[in-house]
Amino acid sequence: MKKFGKGCLVVVGIILVLGIVGALLGRGGQPSSSPASSGTQPSAAASQPEAQPAAASATDAPSAATEAPKAAGVGEDVQVDEVRWKILEATDLGKTLKAKNQFTKDKTTSGRFVQVRFELENLSKDMLSFAGLDLLDAQERTFKASSDAFQFIPTEEACVLENLNPNVAKSCTAIYEVPANAAGLKAQVTDLKIIGSDSSLVDLGLKAE
Repeated sequence: MKKFGKGCLVVVGIILVLGIVGALLGRGGQPSSSPASSGTQPSAAASQPEAQPAAASATDAPSAATEAPKAAGVGEDVQVDEVRWKILEATDLGKTLKAKNQFTKDKTTSGRFVQVRFELENLSKDMLSFAGLDLLDAQERTFKASSDAFQFIPTEEACVLENLNPNVAKSCTAIYEVPANAAGLKAQVTDLKIIGSDSSLVDLGLKAE
């Protein structure tokens, strides 16, 4: 019985030793947690390099505005095909045309009167006919010379229907009745052809009221 008791104690001791060793081995096999870093780690977004601004494309640059050709002005020669024109002067006469003699009455308008004196010359080898000079404003309205204002124009320059022989310059004066708000008035000079005529514009340099 004594031997049996000693044997049991030995077995129990071995089991306890094995248990302790197993526990120590099990604890040592667990990965130890790493100490927290003393400094704050940068976030993933912060660690990314800052995005560089995209290079400006050549197409982003504003293109230069295409300017319309500038109209000729008073005192400039303008040639349309085989006809030379020159607007000599343009005058805003206001609302009243003053009579120049006792046989003529003043003429008034709700708009205003514009007087244009011009020169034209036939540069071709054939006769051309001149029937009048039109004015256009910024609203693309067309104005013809007033037929009621001939008495206010010098007789030698009252051009109505003129036959223009080659290379003989002709000076004319015309008076137009236009609205008070007519702005950007321009003379429309042409090649004097009835069908398919070419034309150009001459700025009169007048301002609307």
